[in-house]
Amino acid sequence: MTTQEHAIDLIIAERKRQNEKWGYPQKNSPFEWVSILTEEVGELAQATNDTYLGEYKHPYDMNDIRQEAIHVAAVALSIIEHLPEVERLTPAQENAYKGSPLRSRLKPIYGAVDTPKNAVQPVFHIGDKIRFKSTGTIEKVHYITGGGRFINSVSVEDVELIKES
Repeated sequence: MTTQEHAIDLIIAERKRQNEKWGYPQKNSPFEWVSILTEEVGELAQATNDTYLGEYKHPYDMNDIRQEAIHVAAVALSIIEHLPEVERLTPAQENAYKGSPLRSRLKPIYGAVDTPKNAVQPVFHIGDKIRFKSTGTIEKVHYITGGGRFINSVSVEDVELIKES
């Protein structure tokens, strides 16, 4: 077992590696941070599955699980570091978030993140029948992400609700 002090040292070392790789500060929105964290949690789950259930099971070799857990903790720490400490962003912080790569591609659909009080509630619900405009594919809504901007990982601009009679 690893001591708490050693675990924190490993997380801080990973944060330094991330800063060298991606730069500091990063201009990710909270939505982008959650996506990054979710990807890391997926890698942790994969390492756990591979260790215990994979073709080459090694239930006593925790190196991959430990490494992915460090990545999860380091990204979570980075989120805490990058979130503003005030309720309202300063103009400079708002501009930094607006300059993030993902945010610049998103159109303010159903209200932007900047104006949650004025945001319109999404019209889609889990289980609704939808059609993708680009492909004509019809399916049910399985999940809604990005504050209502994405339905089943597709932009709401490409989705239309099929009203059942």
